[in-house]
Amino acid sequence: MKRLLIYGLGRSGQGLLEFLAPDMEEIWVTDDAPFDADELSNRYKTKITAYHEDMPIDLVLLSPGVPLTHPKVQKWMAEGVPLQSELDFAAEQLPGAIIAISGTNGKSTTTAWCAHILGVPAAGNIGIPLSSKLRKRALLDWNVLEVSSFQLEFSHSLHPKLAALLNITPDHINWHGTMDRYIAAKKRLYTQMDARDSLLLGADSAILMDVMKDETLPCEIRYFSLFKEVEKGAFLKGEELWLREDRDIFLLHRDELSLKGDHNVANALAAASLSYSAGAKVHTIQRGLKDFPGLKHRYEVLGSAQGRRFINDSKATNPESTLPALKSAKVPTIILLGGMSKGVDYDTLFKEHHPCLKAIVCYGESGPTVYQSAKKHGVEKISLANDLEEAVELAMHLSEEGDDILLSPSSASWDAYASFEERGEHFRELFRRLGK
Repeated sequence: MKRLLIYGLGRSGQGLLEFLAPDMEEIWVTDDAPFDADELSNRYKTKITAYHEDMPIDLVLLSPGVPLTHPKVQKWMAEGVPLQSELDFAAEQLPGAIIAISGTNGKSTTTAWCAHILGVPAAGNIGIPLSSKLRKRALLDWNVLEVSSFQLEFSHSLHPKLAALLNITPDHINWHGTMDRYIAAKKRLYTQMDARDSLLLGADSAILMDVMKDETLPCEIRYFSLFKEVEKGAFLKGEELWLREDRDIFLLHRDELSLKGDHNVANALAAASLSYSAGAKVHTIQRGLKDFPGLKHRYEVLGSAQGRRFINDSKATNPESTLPALKSAKVPTIILLGGMSKGVDYDTLFKEHHPCLKAIVCYGESGPTVYQSAKKHGVEKISLANDLEEAVELAMHLSEEGDDILLSPSSASWDAYASFEERGEHFRELFRRLGK
């Protein structure tokens, strides 16, 4: 019997156990965090054994987030042990076609919007591992996946029928080591695609267009753009969203979209193009663009407390994903910035003037770095807090009735939280307390 090892017992590892346990007498597992193999054995009704280093292994299934530089990974690579990502393994079990969506920013919303239009569940980096409920996914004609650079680091067999690279900006440099390695991971999205497949690219992303200019791909190429008409794909013309395929197809006016802001127009164009390529009818796409409810922690308006409107944009984990939130501000806004740095600088946030930016409260591990960047660019009202709770207290002191208090951290959450969702829920709880 093949000795199969699952490395990582988070959501992805649990999904793999759920899928594999019914057909395997024994599964080996390991994690950097403590775990109880007996408890797992009881839960999954098969023998779960903790891995030790002298144990021979035939295949390691890696959860996202395990870096190439990890000592265990380096050991297995030196020994020639096959390594496979959870994403690749799960995708190989699916008879249905795959739509894989990646990019630095916007991929969660685009993935969820596309899945909404097609009427299927989204999976992948969006928070629901592809391995979770994998047997039920076998009934789907289309599997809509958000794919991260972490997942792509060890991806070698993923073969999407449709794929999208929305944009590329510096991100996760601390994890990948260099920008070149980050880009190399993103490019694995399309390496298995062939002439029967279609790749959608964000034409407005300068780095992405530079990366792709020397690429020769066998698959069909489409583009989406806010600023120019494209040969094939989707574009904004004036205030109207259009598809261009064998003919030009009017979709709707941008004011009819359920989500606002230029970044969401771009997400809508990408979702519309992918959905149309997957066979969705135009009226179905139009309806889906109008009634998509959006995702939590993405510029989510929580409501008002003590006359201030609170906006939860915890998913903004890099400067480029915070910029749309700043540009969307229509009233005086106090923004909360900070968390764990990903090895990128924050200058891009402050290079242009944001007329509604009233004050900045920096907090967390990256707080001092953000503070210095804002100060260097002439921002006048900057405060420094130890943590998010103190940052909210300072924001209340700095604000007046009618102002917005915006959490859009530009940093990862891992200095204090397990995920951006946990950070967003803490912000939601702080808002609730103020409303009591």
